[in-house]
Amino acid sequence: MVTSLAAIHTELKYAFSVGRDALYRRYSAAGPRQYRDLLFFISFLRPVAGIGALSLALLLITTALRAIVPLSGKILVDSILLGTGSESLTSSLQALHLGFLIPIAELAADSVAGLIVTLCGVMIAIGTIGFVQRYVAIRFQQELSFQLHTSLFEHVLQFPLSYFKKHHTGYVMARISDDVDAVQSLFSQVVFQVATNTAFLIISFAVLFTLSPVLTIIIAGLCPVYAFANLVFRKRVYSKAYTEREATADVKRGLQEVIAGIELVKSFSSEDREIKRFSGRLRNVFDLRLQQSILHTVSSSSVSGLYFLGTLIVLWFGTQQVLQGSMTLGDFFAFFAYTTMISGVVISLFTLPAAIQPLLASANRVHELFFMAPEGGGRNTGHRLLEVDGRLRFSNVSFSYDSRETVLRDVSFTVNPGETIAIRGLSGGGKTTLINLIQGYYAPQSGKVCLDGENLASLDICWLRSNIAVVAQETFLFNDTVGNNIRYGNPDASHDEVIRASQLAHIHDCISRLPAGYDTVVGERGGAFSEGQCQRIAIARAFLKDAPVLILDEPTSALDEETEDRICDSLRLLARKRTTIVISHRPALLKIADRVYHLKDGELVPDGLDPVAETCGAASPPGDGAFMADCFPEQSVSAPPDEKDGIPGAWCRKRSS
Repeated sequence: MVTSLAAIHTELKYAFSVGRDALYRRYSAAGPRQYRDLLFFISFLRPVAGIGALSLALLLITTALRAIVPLSGKILVDSILLGTGSESLTSSLQALHLGFLIPIAELAADSVAGLIVTLCGVMIAIGTIGFVQRYVAIRFQQELSFQLHTSLFEHVLQFPLSYFKKHHTGYVMARISDDVDAVQSLFSQVVFQVATNTAFLIISFAVLFTLSPVLTIIIAGLCPVYAFANLVFRKRVYSKAYTEREATADVKRGLQEVIAGIELVKSFSSEDREIKRFSGRLRNVFDLRLQQSILHTVSSSSVSGLYFLGTLIVLWFGTQQVLQGSMTLGDFFAFFAYTTMISGVVISLFTLPAAIQPLLASANRVHELFFMAPEGGGRNTGHRLLEVDGRLRFSNVSFSYDSRETVLRDVSFTVNPGETIAIRGLSGGGKTTLINLIQGYYAPQSGKVCLDGENLASLDICWLRSNIAVVAQETFLFNDTVGNNIRYGNPDASHDEVIRASQLAHIHDCISRLPAGYDTVVGERGGAFSEGQCQRIAIARAFLKDAPVLILDEPTSALDEETEDRICDSLRLLARKRTTIVISHRPALLKIADRVYHLKDGELVPDGLDPVAETCGAASPPGDGAFMADCFPEQSVSAPPDEKDGIPGAWCRKRSS
C-alpha cells in the first residue's frame, strides 16, 4: 500500500509539473507575468553580481561623460564666438550641482585651443574607461552564460526518461543552447542598455531643464505617446517570437535527425525529399522572422515619426525664444544638440519592449525547463544501502504508459543474489519496460520492486543505477577514445583493468591492432567500428563497472552465431556471483540462466525450457568466426591468469551466492 502511494505520488507530481508547464506557457503569452518571471533568474546573477556591478558602474561613468559633451556647443557659441563670457555656463553647472567642473569649463571657455584640449581629455577618459568596461562586461557575459548552461544542463539530466522519449534530441539541444544564449543576452546587454540609456536621459533632461524648462517639458510630454505607440505592437511581437523559437527548434530537430540517419537517407535515395522537407521548415521560420521584423519596423517607424514631430516643435519654439531674447544662441545650439543625441536613446528605449520579445520568449522557454520536476524528486533524495547483496523482487507489479493499455500485469518473481534468470518474449511484450522499472526510470502503478527488501521508490536513484550494469541491445558509444568508453562506468579504473575487461569481452586483440590502440576515437555513436565490435566494447564496459546487479538486454543481437558462442563464456563469467537478468530469445544466451521466464501479454510465467541442458561455448573454436577472424585468430577463450576457480578474481562479486 505504501509503495502504491509512493508511486502515485511520483506520477502525480510529474503530471502536475506538466500541467503547470502548459498553463504557465498559456498565461505568460498574454504578457503581464513575463517581466516578473525574470526575477527567477536573479539566483544565477548572484555569483557574478560583483563583476556585473563593476561593469555597470564603469558604463554609467562613460555615459555621464558623454552626456556633458554637447555642452561644448554652448561654450563655443556663447563664450568663444560671441564673447559673452562663461557666467551662464557656470550658473548652469551650479544648478546641476556640478560645481567641481567649473575650473574645467573656464579652461574650455578661455579659447578654442582650451576647448579642444578639454574635449580630447574627455574622449581619452571615455575611451580608457570604456575599454576596461568592455573587458569586464565580457567576463560578466561569459560567467553568466556558464552559470545558466551548466545549471540547466544539470537540471535537464534529471528529467524523467519519458521526457526524452517524447522530445527529440535536436529540440532539447535548441532549448538548452539557443534559448540560454538569448537569456544571457537579455541580462548582459539589454539590462545594461536600459540602465545606461536611462542614466543618459536623466542627465540630459537635467541639463536641458537648466537651458530651457519650457522646451524640456514639451519633449517630456511626448514620452507617453511613444509608450502607447510601442504598446500596440508588443504583444503581437511576443506571440510571433515564441512561435518562431519553437519553429527554429523544429528545424534543428529535423537537421539532427537527417544527419544521424544519413545512411538510411542515402540508401533510399531520399536526399531530394529531405531537402524539400528541410526547406519547408526553414521557410516557415523565415516567414515568422519576417513578420517579426515588419512589426518591429512599424513600431520603430511610429516612434521615430513621433519624435521627428517633437523635434520640429522644439525647433519652432526654440527659435522663438532666441528671437525674444529669453534663450541665448549657445543655449539653443546645445539644446538642439542634446535633442539630436537623445533622439536615438528615446527611440531605443521606447521600442525596446517590442524588440526584446524574442528574448523574453526564450526566457519563458528556459523558465519552463527549470519548472519541470526532476525524476524521483531530484538527486540524493532517497537513502542508500550500506551493502548490496543483489536480491531483486517484483511483487504484484502492474504498469502502463497510459490508461488504455497495460504493459505488465501482476508480475511477481524473485532473483536471488548470484542467480541468473532469463526472460524471453515477443517484441513489444514488456521486456524493456521491466528493465526500466528495475533502473527506476518509471514507477509501477501498483505493486513494488525491491532491492534487498527496500522499495526502489525510497532509494537514491543515482546510487541505485550506480549498482546496476547494463548491456543494452542498442549500444551507444561516445565520440571519445575506446579506453574512455570502456572506462565510462568506472572512470578511475587503471589501464590494466581496462585491458583485462577487454580480454574478457574478446575485443582486446582487435583494439590492439588499431594504430592508436585504446586511444583510438570511436567516432560519433561508434561509427568507426562495426555493430558487433561496439557490442563487445559495451560488454567490456559492464565488466569494468563490476556492479552487483547485471542486466543483459539482447547483448548478442548484433553478433553472428559463431561470435555469439565465443562471447557466451565471457557473459557467463560476467554473470557469475551477480544478480543477473537476461533479456533474449536466442537459445545460446538462454543457456547461461538458472531459470527462464516467458513474458506474454504482460504476464510473466515460467518457461518449460531447460536452460542448463548444454554448456555454452565450450566447443567454440579459438577463432572468432566471420565477424572478427582477422582481429584475433589465435586468441584463447581462457580467462586471464589471475582467475580463481575459473572466475577472474578482479571481476567476481565477493559475496556468497
